Amino acid sequence: GSDVPRVALQIVLLEALVAFEEGDAERSFELFRETAADSRRLGFVWQEAVAVESLARRLRQVGRLEEAKTEARAGLALVRRMGDREYAAFLLALIAACAAELGDGELAGRLWGAVQALHRRRPMETWDGLRSEYEGAVLEARSHPEFDAARREGSQLELEDAVAYAVSPD
Repeated sequence: GSDVPRVALQIVLLEALVAFEEGDAERSFELFRETAADSRRLGFVWQEAVAVESLARRLRQVGRLEEAKTEARAGLALVRRMGDREYAAFLLALIAACAAELGDGELAGRLWGAVQALHRRRPMETWDGLRSEYEGAVLEARSHPEFDAARREGSQLELEDAVAYAVSPD
């Protein structure tokens, strides 16, 4: 098959990233959504996941935390199908950071505990980047009374259980 559609989608993804960096967040979000929808239509699961995760990260950056959480959950459903452990960990950490910023210490703690345990059990190449991007926000939730207990519970979760918990409605 031709790689033209895949390359065209990558170009739109780059346009979305550029739009965001240049301060046009709404245009960026529109392009990420367009890329995700076109990828889904063409059966490019990895490309769809990249678009959804990119959208979720940037929604969080502009403070649209509930939307970011929703998109990250959609991304988790995709990476679950792909079986990509490190991508799943990134999305779990993103949801944990959003939860912390929304004042949900239990969700933040449980997911962060799961992410830390995933890395302890089998170290991730992407750990340093993941940690530098999300740990500060997540640990802001330590003052919540349920955070520490939830983090301990999360550290007992296997990846599949952590993903199932993260995608379940609040």
